Amino acid sequence: MRTAEHDLLARPEVVALAEGAWDRPARLLERDAASEESQIRRQLETMLVDIGGQLARDAAIRAEINRGMVRFWPISWTAERARRPLHREQVKGWTSTC
Repeated sequence: MRTAEHDLLARPEVVALAEGAWDRPARLLERDAASEESQIRRQLETMLVDIGGQLARDAAIRAEINRGMVRFWPISWTAERARRPLHREQVKGWTSTC
């Protein structure tokens, strides 16, 4: 079965069909997002306003988010600090080639 599946997915016409199936909706989404009358933007705005209203009314969920952030930020900060030497070396490498 895996061989037949692999063979099917390796066929250029199947690849072209799959790419086309994604390209058309992607272009539609890109055009809509760029439009002044974007339906996507309108829906996202409505959703975010609704979420904000729910958070304003729900002290328990706000407290849970705050607790999560208190746990998350130290972990995130520690990971970022660990990456900084690597970032410094990368930047030094870029500037030395200029």
